[in-house]
Amino acid sequence: MNRTVVMVGIICMLFVTTVPVDNIAVNSVIKEGDTIINGKTLYVGGNGEGNYTHIQDAINDARDGDTIFVYSGTYYENIVINKSINLIGENAKTTIIDGMKKEKVIFIITSNISVCDFTIRNGTIGIGNSRWHDNLEKITIKNNIIADNIYEGISLWRSDHCVIYGNTVSNDTWGICLYGSYFNIVINNNLMKNEENAHVYYWGNWPLFWTNRFIRNYWDNWRIPIPKPIVAFFYPIYPLIQFDWMPRLFPYRGGR
Repeated sequence: MNRTVVMVGIICMLFVTTVPVDNIAVNSVIKEGDTIINGKTLYVGGNGEGNYTHIQDAINDARDGDTIFVYSGTYYENIVINKSINLIGENAKTTIIDGMKKEKVIFIITSNISVCDFTIRNGTIGIGNSRWHDNLEKITIKNNIIADNIYEGISLWRSDHCVIYGNTVSNDTWGICLYGSYFNIVINNNLMKNEENAHVYYWGNWPLFWTNRFIRNYWDNWRIPIPKPIVAFFYPIYPLIQFDWMPRLFPYRGGR
């Protein structure tokens, strides 16, 4: 009897601590995660005089606060973002960064960056940091097509206050992965044809697991109009239950 009461209490606590945030709160977080523009703009591709041929060359010449705009085309690169910049593609379907199955397509090693409007494909990992480049914050990954990567589509290690918004993540082993990360918003994404759409691990401050919000995402393995449970783990094996409280029943437009 006592054991039953304890279990009911734990379940109630999970429901109470993972109540959905309202639209105003979500929109505030998304706005906060939007691009920062207080520097110059560098251009990659296109026909402009002085435009760069390679994205990495533009990053190397950029300074914190700059924006790098990439014209449509296919760029065979594995890029490293080591400055607080905005990296923006002309169109997500036609501005392609192909990692050639080598390393991460986009490797993030600093905070306060935004990556928007690209196809990010054919890497070991699509976009993210690593356990050796962690303790980051305010990373925005927005309106991208992230597909055909060997392991994770999006991988964030100990990265807080990040926004993952409006992406289509497909044909990866794991779609969106959060490791020891808190206070993040995962919203309005298409998660399709991955072996596992979301993979979440916590350690250390695990009681803060509820600060990660999954909201209004499309899950190709969930077609009923009730909250979708997401099984997370407290290291090494203890399960925690989170929810996408308002899962979308059909893919967002433009999803693969």
